Amino acid sequence: MVALLEEKRGAITVQVALFLPILILIVLGGFEVWKVLYMQQLLNDAAYQGVRVLALQPKKEDTPLQVEAMVRRYIAEAPFVDPALKANPDNRDLLHVTVNVGNFRCGDPISLEIALYWKVGQEWLGNPSEWLSFLKMQGWLKARAEGVILCERQEDAQ
Repeated sequence: MVALLEEKRGAITVQVALFLPILILIVLGGFEVWKVLYMQQLLNDAAYQGVRVLALQPKKEDTPLQVEAMVRRYIAEAPFVDPALKANPDNRDLLHVTVNVGNFRCGDPISLEIALYWKVGQEWLGNPSEWLSFLKMQGWLKARAEGVILCERQEDAQ
């Protein structure tokens, strides 16, 4: 019996079998955290670019619609977004874009808000089964940017 307990063959196999699933979960969790941070930065950048266009664009009524379309395309072309959003950037169930512009006068405040629906593990899990219910986390990633309408000429400020 003592000789059997001193036998070390197979110990590495048992250790790998015990710790490999934990290591895989840690790596996949780190990847998911990285994707969320990447998408949040993408939303922040899209909001900033949208406000920048609004601040510098000449006074036109259709400018907010053009900016909304630009932001939707920018986000839909990004990696890791829902395939339904890639196929249809105008999908309002997955992506909300709100452009707030005053009267397009110099110094008027403008803002752009973006909300993107996010599911954890949607690429590698597809539809998690019941035993992976903790991976069914979902929610909205949000970004907001604010600015003012800029003027080039003094007579524009009147």
